[in-house]
Amino acid sequence: MRAVLCIRLALLLATDPALDAGFDADSEVSAVLSQARTYFADLLAQRIPEVVEQSEIPFYLEGRRVGSRGELASKWTQNLADKRLDLLALYGIEILTPSEMLKRYGNPPSRLSTLPWRRPRTYLAVANISGRATIAVFHRSAAGWRVAGFSD
Repeated sequence: MRAVLCIRLALLLATDPALDAGFDADSEVSAVLSQARTYFADLLAQRIPEVVEQSEIPFYLEGRRVGSRGELASKWTQNLADKRLDLLALYGIEILTPSEMLKRYGNPPSRLSTLPWRRPRTYLAVANISGRATIAVFHRSAAGWRVAGFSD
């Protein structure tokens, strides 16, 4: 996996459970943004158990399907092991629907086409990590907003 992220955490990690109610599009976007902040913070702080807990199985990591939580933990551990995460900074996160993503950026490159981003109740979190786009696909399941795929 190409240089996997990090954040020198200047994130506000306050999460409001009321935002996850999903009463309208604005509250859904707010809930996803809140979850994305938590997810990227945990990922970049190398809190692998927390990252795995926030993930949906099957999970798509850089276009490859991961079928179990144990395998996902192993993949993240491998990918983050020798990274200098302290050198990266999170400049922002933008939450987009699949249709907004298509309008703004067109069809995804082939490496992103396997991510499960065209399903209902799905948003894409596009994080600017040290000037590089990183994408996490959030899907609403019975367990709440979960990350179903990731690519940087």
